[in-house]
Amino acid sequence: MYNIIKMITATCAVFATTASISFASTISPTTPLPSSLERNVVQSATATLYAEQTDVTVGAGDVIVDYLASSVSVGQQLNGIMNFRSGENLAAGKYDSFLIHFDPISAGSATGTFTFENEISAIILSNGSFDGARALLNESDSVFGAASTTYEETLGRRAENPWIGFGGDWVKLVDANTLQYSLTSNIWNIDNVRVLTEVSTVPLPAGGLLLLGGLVALALQRRRKTT
Repeated sequence: MYNIIKMITATCAVFATTASISFASTISPTTPLPSSLERNVVQSATATLYAEQTDVTVGAGDVIVDYLASSVSVGQQLNGIMNFRSGENLAAGKYDSFLIHFDPISAGSATGTFTFENEISAIILSNGSFDGARALLNESDSVFGAASTTYEETLGRRAENPWIGFGGDWVKLVDANTLQYSLTSNIWNIDNVRVLTEVSTVPLPAGGLLLLGGLVALALQRRRKTT
């Protein structure tokens, strides 16, 4: 009886550990991060989505974002920001980070959607302005950027407002997990949009529950036979 109880206890411990394992959001398509995302290094006629970090722990007030998904509506056009003076505090928790990168060979535009496995939590697309506004993309590199990648740090990294004269940049939530984008850039600038998603956990497998129940039933049956 004692050995059976030990077996049940060990099984519970294994399942409890499994239930807390976290994994990265999957994206479509998936592209490995290059060693540099500076201007004129990774150029393409289309926008690329890179997976950056997984399971990043953030404290209350540690990160300011341009948009919280909970504060915007599906289909609402979220424009690039040039004169950023205020923002939203990202709630304490754990997040996965991704970066949309658009660096055309010459001037160009890119449109499309990216779908994430987990729900979108926040969006960062501003990087200061000529009047000294905060560079939120640069600031968030230290939290969500990959240590093995060098990022562009200039003002032109941001997504610009439509009035800049190049068509403007915007993103929209198609649903909780899908982001639509429209980006326009030129040989002097690139466009970056950082997307933060929730971190999901592996649920306790149904088979594990059945096994645990069987062990308990077996222990009770043996106990009855010994009494």
